[in-house]
Amino acid sequence: MSVSTALKYTKKLYEDKRVIVVKGLTEKEIEDAVMDFISSRGVASIHDLKIAFSNIVSEDRLRRILKRLVYDGRLVKLKKIYYAMPP
Repeated sequence: MSVSTALKYTKKLYEDKRVIVVKGLTEKEIEDAVMDFISSRGVASIHDLKIAFSNIVSEDRLRRILKRLVYDGRLVKLKKIYYAMPP
């Protein structure tokens, strides 16, 4: 995911030729973005998610969010590294 694609999940506060300032996302907004990303692809690996959200959230925070989404039944974990929407 390019920086411009990652920005679709954030709110831009300021931009000029050299810098873009965005508002950090809440846990709920990150969860929604992760769900949207996985829903659009069908299945996503942890590697896909790390690349897609590297400009937005740390790997540790992403893993905590994924664990919570699986626990809440909003995602299912497949083969240790893949995530999908529940059937």
